Amino acid sequence: MPYAAAVWGVVYACVLFAWTAAGTRIPLGPNVTLPVWVPITLAGLALLSAGACLFSAHRDRTGRAAGAGPVPAVVSAVLVVTAGALVLATFGAPMVVVSMVAGTLFESGPVGPAHLLLTVVGAGLLLPAALAHVRRSGGRCPRCGRAHRGRTDGPLAHPEPSRASARVRVAVLVAMSGILPWAGAKVGWSLGWDVFGVSARAWHESSTEGEGLAQALAAVGIDITVLAALLVCVLMLGLTHAWGQAFPRWTPFLAGKRVPRVLPLAPALLTGVTLTLYGLVLAVLAAAYLLGIVDTPEPAAPFTDALGSTLMIGSGGLAFGGLGVGLLVAGVSYTRRTRPVCAVALRTTGA
Repeated sequence: MPYAAAVWGVVYACVLFAWTAAGTRIPLGPNVTLPVWVPITLAGLALLSAGACLFSAHRDRTGRAAGAGPVPAVVSAVLVVTAGALVLATFGAPMVVVSMVAGTLFESGPVGPAHLLLTVVGAGLLLPAALAHVRRSGGRCPRCGRAHRGRTDGPLAHPEPSRASARVRVAVLVAMSGILPWAGAKVGWSLGWDVFGVSARAWHESSTEGEGLAQALAAVGIDITVLAALLVCVLMLGLTHAWGQAFPRWTPFLAGKRVPRVLPLAPALLTGVTLTLYGLVLAVLAAAYLLGIVDTPEPAAPFTDALGSTLMIGSGGLAFGGLGVGLLVAGVSYTRRTRPVCAVALRTTGA
């Protein structure tokens, strides 16, 4: 993992420096691009993390104590800061996935999706590398996090499938319920109702313009973003129940086998951060509009009045924020319940 992360750091930095030199801007959304200093900063952090990963791998290979001296502490700081910056840089990943399914991924060019892919790969490599180094620096096993003697590359013992505590399950369900106003509005439009001052006909006309899967589904009354939100809800339920830790019987060739932890955790944690931040921004913006702190802009079609547009923004903030918080809570619970332990640690402690 550290060597792969080091290679990624060099490649990522080279790509960002090349884009910056060529004047290529990284899009953050419609008509919004990242400031030039952001990719330059990310490239510098990527190069520093590459060196930190090589240092960590060398210490591990030579068997030297990772926590001896000030250098390992600096390495830990570099890895943690870079990994955190990459997680924040994955902002927008859920929207890109929805765009990919809808067939509109490359409408604004390939730079945005390419950068997001590189960022997600980097976060996936650096997070475990940083965790392993921090554990090793504290005198613990880099794989399981326990302090034990013996090999750290031996077999792992995985816990039996279990469901989350009642408190976690209730918290996830409450967070999940945040989608009801937002999804209810879209379902209402598909049923022919007027919601937030917008008629079903106006919404239908605005959502079926253009081409792609999203427009094709909208033509028959199905909103692709609601479908995506329902998939997120299924993921949250899987993270909090035992059936999310073993493949079901109907899965070909995989029935009954353990689900790799990274399979549900990677999308849950990365998407959870993005949705939480996005929902928070929308909720704060809607509150500022309603309280008169910020002047409400002219409503965009199909909305005809500022109040309806603001209510839709607020319901979106509640929905996305709720989904994000629910994913993070469920993901943390899943991480704790499925953490494997080195078999040698169990033999040593007699657990």
